[in-house]
Amino acid sequence: MRKQLGNKCISYDWLRGIWTVGIASVTIFSISIIMIPLNNLKPVPNFMVILALLTLLVMVLLRIPNRWFPGGLFFGLVTKWSRLVVMPALLIAASSEFNFFDSWRIPPGAAFWPLLMALGGITLWCILQLTFRPPALFFLLKRSQAIRVVIFAWLFHLFHNGLPEEIFFRVILQTWLVSMVGFWFSGVIVASLIFGFLHLFWKGNQSWGTAIRNLLLIQAPLGALLGTLWYATFWLPGIALCHAFVDTAVGLDRAAARFLSKRVPMGKASAPRFWRNLS
Repeated sequence: MRKQLGNKCISYDWLRGIWTVGIASVTIFSISIIMIPLNNLKPVPNFMVILALLTLLVMVLLRIPNRWFPGGLFFGLVTKWSRLVVMPALLIAASSEFNFFDSWRIPPGAAFWPLLMALGGITLWCILQLTFRPPALFFLLKRSQAIRVVIFAWLFHLFHNGLPEEIFFRVILQTWLVSMVGFWFSGVIVASLIFGFLHLFWKGNQSWGTAIRNLLLIQAPLGALLGTLWYATFWLPGIALCHAFVDTAVGLDRAAARFLSKRVPMGKASAPRFWRNLS
């Protein structure tokens, strides 16, 4: 898909990168002006974080534990949580200083405006995403079906991406990095680049150039926005909800396709593998 800008054409991927960097930059700058850092959470000990990172990398490279699973939504959730939550939790369990449950507490009023600004930026990003890449299959659904698809997709992304990824990359990794480097934004940038780098393992059919461009122009900026929100609020549910909104906007067409495929009359043997696993 290409959009005409003056006498030049610009691809959708570059256009999305431009608006992502712009929205993320403005939102981060706005939050940084008004935020009052709420340093409520002590970082995980150095050795534990390094061990958790190495364990995550080994599990991804060796496809553990998904190499032993048949596939499907449930086993996808098990894989994601075992890599990003369960294993790190076991590794840092010996640390008496790190209190994970502090990240679930509702933050004080000072965190309200940063959260509102982040929601505004993410809402604008989602509107642009749906405008320039409209989910054609989603628009074929009836209103009641569309509502169900949105709710299901958002809940799926909340538990599959939002919570586990934010627990690892923001609660554990970024909190540790900020304590190590001293300046909060440096820790946010490094954590966001690591967050984007790990997405390269799921680049699919994309070329390496496209995958790296998406890392630098989409995943890392959005990660930095979420990281800034984490530093301003230290409230895990808030950043997980924002993360799920982004993934839902990107995946609406895929969610609609899955919804529609379940309603096409077909035998189990001829159904797509994804749905056979859920039957």
